[in-house]
Amino acid sequence: MKVRDPYIDLLRFVGLSLIILAHVTPPYVLGQLRSFDVPLMMFVSGLTASGKDIPNYWDYVSKRTKRLIVPVWLFLAVYLTIFYFTQSLFLPEKYLTGRMIWRSFLLLDESIGYVWIIRVFLLVMFVTPLWVKLDSKFKNNWAFVLFLVGVFVANEFIYTLSQQINNEAISVALKDFLVYTTAYSIPFLLGLHLRRCSQKDELAISVTIMVLCMAGLVHVFINKGLDISNSYKFPPRSYFLLYGSAVSLLLWITRFWWIKIMNFKPFIWIGQNTIWIYLWHMPVVLFANHFLNNWTIKYVLVYFTAVIIFLIQYKIVNKTKKRFANQYLIG
Repeated sequence: MKVRDPYIDLLRFVGLSLIILAHVTPPYVLGQLRSFDVPLMMFVSGLTASGKDIPNYWDYVSKRTKRLIVPVWLFLAVYLTIFYFTQSLFLPEKYLTGRMIWRSFLLLDESIGYVWIIRVFLLVMFVTPLWVKLDSKFKNNWAFVLFLVGVFVANEFIYTLSQQINNEAISVALKDFLVYTTAYSIPFLLGLHLRRCSQKDELAISVTIMVLCMAGLVHVFINKGLDISNSYKFPPRSYFLLYGSAVSLLLWITRFWWIKIMNFKPFIWIGQNTIWIYLWHMPVVLFANHFLNNWTIKYVLVYFTAVIIFLIQYKIVNKTKKRFANQYLIG
């Protein structure tokens, strides 16, 4: 059995913690600072995929799709059914509609929210075998850096193209699918490549890319101001990607320092079980945002409640010893 890397699990913990923070409406500046959360999760996905052998594309896609979709659909089937028929008891007006339900199952926008990140993981999954194969061909690290810059330029070009095309279907396909794929492939590729580098090369590449990112951030900041998490996140573009990639790299190259502070078993456990904790936070954050105003109280309540609910689920699943339960109801 492959031994889990505690550094990676702790990065997942950080990413999940910041994503949940985003959903309780923190102060503006804090909301901007934490905007590297989703790029960090994609960077971690790249670290995890690094060195994988993917002999058969369809086998990989099938297994990975089920690993992502089955937990989400199981959760939504229960949660949305209960919510739909009981919402009149605790909400002054109808919130959940049939349209929101089917769009949630398809992981689309204009749904219950929060499920779009699963779509991101799926989109990058479809190109993961290509990226793994391509990355193995890079014998020169600086050729990889140039390729990464090319992907970044391609992402901006595709977004611009999507804004200029009059055909709505094509524009949506470009903006909501292709832009997301190319954009989140950038931190994914960084994690994929760095994991197989020597420590010396890892530092050199990271510093180079961080300098490029910071130069780009300064340029965008001077011209556009500070607005990472809104104007540049949906869909993901320059400011958001530059900032997310830079902070992800910083966390990775300094991991030997901060792990001494964060090497706490509950944090690692949360990092190993992000998908279900994320799912359970969804109904809790909806109620917290409806009934509470203080973002700090909401954050502690939502995080703690989601972890406790999943901990109960985790204990039950471990007692069942069923393959399906262990495969899809934990992790």
